[in-house]
Amino acid sequence: MINDDQSRRQARRSEPRWGGDATIIDVKTGRPSPSHVLQVMLYLFAIARALEQYKSVILAGQGAYSDHVIDISAPAVDQKFIENMAALNRQAASRQPDRRVPTPTS
Repeated sequence: MINDDQSRRQARRSEPRWGGDATIIDVKTGRPSPSHVLQVMLYLFAIARALEQYKSVILAGQGAYSDHVIDISAPAVDQKFIENMAALNRQAASRQPDRRVPTPTS
């Protein structure tokens, strides 16, 4: 079993992969979750747009866990992802309340 410090060192040593010029590494604890991948994809999306020094850099991502690494490819942040993020932002910024959906019962 690799501890958190070893996981961080291993992730730092890894070369940029999946077509990226640089890799954003998010060290995680616990079990992998689809939300972890989404979080790294949000970083890939936002950093390239928010920080001038990364505008021309192709970013890839990794979720680093104690026992393995999940690669998130640069192409994962595609036009569909960007459109979905824009729709989510519009919905979050809207003054119109969200549609109420009943909570399922067991």
